[in-house]
Amino acid sequence: MTRLSIVFIALLLSAACSPVTAYHREGVTRAEFQDDLLTCRVEALQDAPVANQLRRGPPQYIPGYRSCTSSGSCYRTGGFFYPGEVYSVDVNASLGRDLRTRCMAKQGYNAVELPRCTYEAPPLIPTDTLPTLSASSCVVKDANDQFQIIDTAG
Repeated sequence: MTRLSIVFIALLLSAACSPVTAYHREGVTRAEFQDDLLTCRVEALQDAPVANQLRRGPPQYIPGYRSCTSSGSCYRTGGFFYPGEVYSVDVNASLGRDLRTRCMAKQGYNAVELPRCTYEAPPLIPTDTLPTLSASSCVVKDANDQFQIIDTAG
């Protein structure tokens, strides 16, 4: 396995184990939470719209090489540059996240960091309200690809 493959696998594994930041307000219904989150997303998008900028990565220099024939005559080729890759960056992304977090805080939510659940959970039954947080709370994805907080002790 190449060194790059090992680094890539390590990054994937660390992302899968990394904690999740989620908004939480005890006792709020799932429908209220989704409505509040959508409202804050829309407000943040209005105040900090997507502002993509094209950027270019650094160029890569490919050095020349020296080559000699069997008769002893040598020549050298010149090096050259490959231009850097072009990519886009939303320069308002960080501001949008901050605005969304502030909006959710104004509505009584706290941004909490919870670990991902590390066991094979039974099929999830969506809860009607956000649960009370405890030391054994963790996060899993539900059937709608949204995060759900569960208590592994209960």
